[in-house]
Amino acid sequence: TQLDETKTLLFEAESARVVADKEARALLSRLQAAQLEASRQRRVSSDGDAQAIQARLEEDLKQVLEEVGQDARQRAELAFLRAENDRLRKILANSESELVGAKLAAKYLDKELAGRARLDQQALEEERARTTRMPPSGEVRRVVVYKAHNEGLGISITGGREHRVPIVVSEVHPHMAAWRSGQLFVGDAILAVNDIDIRQCLHDEAVDILSRQDGSMELDLLWIDEQADKAVQEEEARTEAHDAMMKYHFFLPKDLASGDSTEALEENGSIASQETKTSSPKTDASVKGSESGSTS
Repeated sequence: TQLDETKTLLFEAESARVVADKEARALLSRLQAAQLEASRQRRVSSDGDAQAIQARLEEDLKQVLEEVGQDARQRAELAFLRAENDRLRKILANSESELVGAKLAAKYLDKELAGRARLDQQALEEERARTTRMPPSGEVRRVVVYKAHNEGLGISITGGREHRVPIVVSEVHPHMAAWRSGQLFVGDAILAVNDIDIRQCLHDEAVDILSRQDGSMELDLLWIDEQADKAVQEEEARTEAHDAMMKYHFFLPKDLASGDSTEALEENGSIASQETKTSSPKTDASVKGSESGSTS
């Protein structure tokens, strides 16, 4: 910029003035030395003049030495201050970088903690809602759902007679008829629709029956808690193993037929009962109403 150029010119002019002043003093010293030498050779000057010239030369030399020493000190101080300035600048830059990194880390941790707290709160609320809203397990209940002619029921179902499992709700779609009623849950087995028994229906038959219903729909539902059902199945397996031991103990080895090996036999019975189980295939289909008027 123009200001920087002006400063540069000023510094150059000042340095040129100092150099010219020193050069003039050096020339004056040389001139005085030449005059002293000439007066000695001619021997015309008095001793007083020679002593005066000698004193002026010594004084000028002393001033030059002082200026040179002061200049050397200033140069040394300038070099030290520049090195110190560079070191402090680096320390300041590192401190600023660490401060920025600490701020970013703190902001990231704040967001992460806020996200974890929000997730924990959501999980807690969902668990509370689940425990408070879930229907009683193993009890048949009748719910009423109103469905308009141009919308779907809003559920996806799985199962059917061909799969040897009941018609079960696998998904409740938001903002649709079943969701608005708040009475259907994932895992509900649909037993009947408007007094039409669908327990023995094939999967496609159940989809067709549900899709053809309009207006107010009465659904007979049965919800089974998976955890409770699993516990019941395990208890039944242990009971069956114990009954088998009591009924067919004479076919067992002596070490298993003894009363001290009941636990081992129960484990074998549980394994046998698990081997006899077969998993039934399931299909998932949405009850849609593009043609029948019932959509998922």
